[in-house]
Amino acid sequence: FADGTYQTVNAGELFDASVTWQWADELAQHIILGDGKTVTILDLTETVFHFSFTFNGTGGQANGVEGVEGSYEITVVK
Repeated sequence: FADGTYQTVNAGELFDASVTWQWADELAQHIILGDGKTVTILDLTETVFHFSFTFNGTGGQANGVEGVEGSYEITVVK
């Protein structure tokens, strides 16, 4: 495994547009983002990235929608 970077578009307060990340443990179950957020990996394959995180937002607004604090679970499929 290697540390890296990522980029997002229109992620609002959930994820910064460009941040570094690193593995939080040798079992590769968690990622720590450069802004301090911790992401829990639920499933990771060549085609699926299923993860969860807790958003403690500031109540910011993006595209007319207020940010909502809480636990999120996201699946990205290639």
